[in-house]
Amino acid sequence: MFPIRNQWARINLAAQHHPRVLTIVEAIAAFIVVSFAAVYLGQYVHAMSTTSLWTDELFTIARYSSQGPLVTITNGGGNNHHFFNLVNSLTPWMDQYNPLRARLWSITAVIAMQLIVLVFFARRRRFIEGALLFQLLAVNSPLLDLTLQARGYGFACFFAVSIALLLVRYFETRHRRDVLLIALLSFLGAWTFPPFVIFAGPLLLLLFLWTKDRWIFLVGSLTALAIILVHLPVMDEITHNAVSYSSKRYNNFPGVQMVFAAIGLYLLSALDASSIAWAQFSAVMAAAILPWVAWRRRDPQGAPARIICLSFCAMFLIYLAMRTPPLRMASFGVVPLAVMATLLFQRFYRHDRFRPIRPILCIGIAAPLVLLSQTRIADFHFVPRENWKGPADFITANFPIGTRVPADFKTGYLSAYLSGEYPVVPYHRKQFVRGESISVNSRVGKRPVGIADADIARVSFPQRRWAGEQTLRFAPPVHSYIRNLTDATGRDLSGTLLDRNMHTRWRATLPQEDGNGAILLKAFLQPGKTYHSLHLICKNDQAFPETLPPTHSHITKVVIEKRETEDERISNLMLDRDLKTVWKTKGRQSRLHEKIVLRATLDPDTRYHSLHLVCPKEAWPRNLSAYQVTGDRRVPIDDADIHTLGEHLCIGLSDKTVDAVELHIAKARGIKQGIAISEIWAFKSGTVAAMPDHWHITARCMIGNRSEPVAPSDITIHGEHVGVFLGNRAIDAVEIAVKPADPHVAPDIWSISISEVWACPNRGKGDLQIRR
Repeated sequence: MFPIRNQWARINLAAQHHPRVLTIVEAIAAFIVVSFAAVYLGQYVHAMSTTSLWTDELFTIARYSSQGPLVTITNGGGNNHHFFNLVNSLTPWMDQYNPLRARLWSITAVIAMQLIVLVFFARRRRFIEGALLFQLLAVNSPLLDLTLQARGYGFACFFAVSIALLLVRYFETRHRRDVLLIALLSFLGAWTFPPFVIFAGPLLLLLFLWTKDRWIFLVGSLTALAIILVHLPVMDEITHNAVSYSSKRYNNFPGVQMVFAAIGLYLLSALDASSIAWAQFSAVMAAAILPWVAWRRRDPQGAPARIICLSFCAMFLIYLAMRTPPLRMASFGVVPLAVMATLLFQRFYRHDRFRPIRPILCIGIAAPLVLLSQTRIADFHFVPRENWKGPADFITANFPIGTRVPADFKTGYLSAYLSGEYPVVPYHRKQFVRGESISVNSRVGKRPVGIADADIARVSFPQRRWAGEQTLRFAPPVHSYIRNLTDATGRDLSGTLLDRNMHTRWRATLPQEDGNGAILLKAFLQPGKTYHSLHLICKNDQAFPETLPPTHSHITKVVIEKRETEDERISNLMLDRDLKTVWKTKGRQSRLHEKIVLRATLDPDTRYHSLHLVCPKEAWPRNLSAYQVTGDRRVPIDDADIHTLGEHLCIGLSDKTVDAVELHIAKARGIKQGIAISEIWAFKSGTVAAMPDHWHITARCMIGNRSEPVAPSDITIHGEHVGVFLGNRAIDAVEIAVKPADPHVAPDIWSISISEVWACPNRGKGDLQIRR
């Protein structure tokens, strides 16, 4: 330890006497911080550019930007962010609902905002300050989720940050061009949406009062006039919307707690402190007090911080008086606060008294930021707000042209991702029973006559709104278009079609050599037809053991935490499958998103593979999430590691040492009956070798004497449903190979069962039937 301490002392001493050494240390530390934060930003950008748009984005495109520049400029409305939609309407690209196309300019604005921050501070050799501000803006999921949408919030935050940085530069150089740029960005921000004036207007006014420069007053007046002129074509609609919005008595800003909420959501969440009330309060107090005590009044570094502080306060005072603005309207007022916070940090970090320990401060600041970014990167999991694209892509890949798609909820948004070759129509029971239509969130009915519940395939696509999923339902066609099925030995498997409510007819359970072998299923199709896709309904028999649970549950205690009530400790909950239900969640919830938490504490110092629960009487809730707790750290479990099959719920723990597992169950308003759990136990690492996603499927198309592999991207797996896209070709047979994804899985315990197989032929536009 002493040699390390001596070495650090020499480096610290060298940094004090040689400023270039300290600059190099700061640049390296800042580069590492920015690199990790940029990875997280890249993850979020990629997620937003590949997932479905949601209602407000789709409405904005359909109503405004897709109608051309003239309609965009001359139409008002709350969702018409005029300047953003104008730029979007002038961008050439036919598919306006493509996520990358729709969000391209928002992505550009967000990345440009980050680059401007880095360049601004790098040119002043303030590397650590630039890295800190980059972290505040880049590792901030609530802010990114808002600014990367196909709406004007990305532009507004870009303009607000640029205005704050230009304000700093103006007090450094006193160049009037900076004032002109501030005025231009204020105009564009207000043209994007009018509430931007509530931030930019006080800022320009305060800049004039601070400098007493009449030229600034003239520029501000001309900016105000330009904002009024550009909104003249839509002034009546803006006035009507403002009056009607107020008449609805929205109360989005009922008190000062919303100021704390805005700062916590759009600023402190980047530092993992958005849920800490004292941190929010401290940030507000710092914004209100520190700018006045950190600098002398005429200090050029303090003036922009004070003006930003006063603009922030003026904006939120207006919001509190209006009470109606949504919380997201505070985003472009909070991001300049990040610039002010950086200036405050720079004031103290660069103070002469801290120079002897500045290398220690540099490393001490950079290390937690890197650790936070690394944690966010490792735990990254993105679920779209609404998922219209998921069902549409699934239908296009797995069902023939002309298939009807019944939908009764926001059908226009589903149609945005479905081509006209898949007509969206009202639900028709007979068509659904015959397998001629696919239902998306439609009212299929209690039980369509002629088909059992077990014969209706259900595919879920996760989202954050509306029960947490989009649901696609369909029945198998009356005719499967398959002549016969064989296994690898040629054994006939006929009679296995359309038997989902019977015991599985074909099961691949034979031991494989070294666990690497594959079990083959061969499906021979009817000749002379062009096929679109092949469908299988299958499951992994070892996902949920059919044997009795282990003699030891590895769970020390189970506690249920209910809001507004005392925690309830459950005893004798393990190994009681033959007893009546021990625990039920009952009672109407007082709030829409109230949660009941089931916390299972596990044996310490043991590596676990999975946690199992049994719910014998009632279906598992849709809005369910799980967390694994290790020490003081609580990490969400990926949705892909939560599997349900009948009465079983299995939560994969990835062979980790876990202290406890929390199950969060949220019930919608008005639902009285909850779920019942009668059994819970944990599996140690190595006791369960196969999970539902731990088998691997490949396919080959047989055309005469020729064999062609099916691309992995053309094989879709959703729950128990497997679809193989055949590319609209004439095919004689399809060969399906099933093997464990992990070659180390014990070969004698994994198996897969297929209970249903059918093929969908490609049809012309006019022929909407799938049946014979």
